[in-house]
Amino acid sequence: GEPLKPNDHRQDYLRATLQPGDPPVVTAFEVQDSSMLSTLAAAQCLIIRPPLAAAANKGDLCRIIRLAVR
Repeated sequence: GEPLKPNDHRQDYLRATLQPGDPPVVTAFEVQDSSMLSTLAAAQCLIIRPPLAAAANKGDLCRIIRLAVR
């Protein structure tokens, strides 16, 4: 859904929303701080960002982990 900055040396799991479609659209929350439990509760998936991943543009494919929404 939106561009992502390059990743550092750690693998990251970004909290994100998931909009159904063909293809589905995944948008990371702007704030990813670990203390932000509200974004974790609202997340529908996690974007997997491997170590040293290059910047990603809007529309690029990405790997995700879907979360159960209650």
